[in-house]
Amino acid sequence: MLQISLDGLQYITQFDGGIRISSNKGLRNVDELTPISDFAFLHLSANPALQHLEGLRFVKSNRGRMTITDHRVLESLGGLRSLERIDRVVNLEGCGM
Repeated sequence: MLQISLDGLQYITQFDGGIRISSNKGLRNVDELTPISDFAFLHLSANPALQHLEGLRFVKSNRGRMTITDHRVLESLGGLRSLERIDRVVNLEGCGM
């Protein structure tokens, strides 16, 4: 299985737009996103090897929609433990937890 890396994103702390990661068969984590504390939206879908969201542990604010779908081996949402604010819809579907 091809292993996908988000290397290069570890220095970004805020997005005016959002984050969309989908259909990456080898993506196991989002650890390179650790410095991010705020974004406009988060869309994670159909990343079948994604096991945890610890890379999002410092996110405090999501100014838009949050979608986490089709992650059969996702162990928990514990990586979102610092999240204090979501301005719009939260959609969680097809996750293994």
